[in-house]
Amino acid sequence: MNTSQSVRSLLIPLSSGWLLLPGAMVAEVIPFRAPDQPNHDNGWLKGLFAWRDQTVPLISFEKIAHLDQSNTTDNPRIIICYGIKNPKKLPFYGIKTPSIPLSVNVNENTLKSPLPISKDHQGLLASVIVVNKIAWLPDIDYIEKLLIER
Repeated sequence: MNTSQSVRSLLIPLSSGWLLLPGAMVAEVIPFRAPDQPNHDNGWLKGLFAWRDQTVPLISFEKIAHLDQSNTTDNPRIIICYGIKNPKKLPFYGIKTPSIPLSVNVNENTLKSPLPISKDHQGLLASVIVVNKIAWLPDIDYIEKLLIER
């Protein structure tokens, strides 16, 4: 009998790899829509968009983490995430992704040891292998701090 605990998670495709988020952090996955207020100076904030009567910031995780952003697709999505650090100031935020994420159960059998990552990649805690894909674990505190302080 397998007694290992699983965490329902999403493997979110990025231009240069995968981002691993716990499913409980994701409110919804929606088709991409252009931000209402685009062109922010920092590059990682793509703009703001309306979702469920709220104004939600849209980020480029690749820009925050200094990752390659070369791929574009005809099927982009927005991952709507719950704000964890300070939900009163940041109840939700969106992460742009080039396509639909994969749902995975993460447990001790599907997750392999962390891999080293460069200090140049801000916003990343670790790189892991999950279901035979290399995925990044985001530094949610860092990302949400950027959004709150913008």
